[in-house]
Amino acid sequence: MTPAVKLISKVKRGVQNAAYGNPLYQKILAAGETPTQLHFTPADPWPGDANAGMALLTEQTSMFDTAQDHSVHNAAPTLRNLRAVGTDVARDMCVRLIDNWLEQFDGWHESEWMPENLGARIAAWIGFYEFYAPVADVDFTHQLVTSLHRQWRHLERTISTSLKGVEAVQAARGLIYGGLNFPDGDSALGLACDLLQRQLAAEILPDGGHISRNPSAQLHILRHLVDIRNVLEMAGIHMPASIGSGLAALNPGLEFYRHGDGG
Repeated sequence: MTPAVKLISKVKRGVQNAAYGNPLYQKILAAGETPTQLHFTPADPWPGDANAGMALLTEQTSMFDTAQDHSVHNAAPTLRNLRAVGTDVARDMCVRLIDNWLEQFDGWHESEWMPENLGARIAAWIGFYEFYAPVADVDFTHQLVTSLHRQWRHLERTISTSLKGVEAVQAARGLIYGGLNFPDGDSALGLACDLLQRQLAAEILPDGGHISRNPSAQLHILRHLVDIRNVLEMAGIHMPASIGSGLAALNPGLEFYRHGDGG
């Protein structure tokens, strides 16, 4: 990173800290109608690893990479693995992990509130809500929904067409999951779909491969788009044809990267 780029980055962080870290900004995010519960909670469809979930419950996290990091960057695998265990103890752990995050980062935080991280977290907390909610008390549920609403409103304000690849789809996915739960969600759904249409048009090559030629990016973008398609269908909303075409194009591109054993 050149000195000029470092300086610009430092100035940008300073501006963000001043704007978003201001208590007044948090009041702005919380203004207006505040929902008291989630009403659209489609279950995450992907399988988890029960062994990794048990390792987390028994604190033997070094055995499994997916159980090692409980931060937002690994929120979905962690919750998915705990759901694979399927016990009330696993549900309690989900609540505790979310509660720990709320204690540390419920106010704006430079990395935790980046658009891609917001999107991943919003979708994860909503996607696993039906699993952990039965053991959550009323106070936790209220704090969870209030925080999700503020995070979603900040995401809607800060999501940008400069996002690319997996990060862009993660951000758009969270915007959609929140938009299906919160008042005035229609504008967020439109914003997310516009972002995805521009992104897919720019990033999917004629052979169905992602422009990065990265198999991991290809897989994760495809999976996030499958989730988006499924939740929109459940909500009775027709996904724009261009996004559906992008999803269809990515699938044969992913097949190209598969090994003989299916991996």
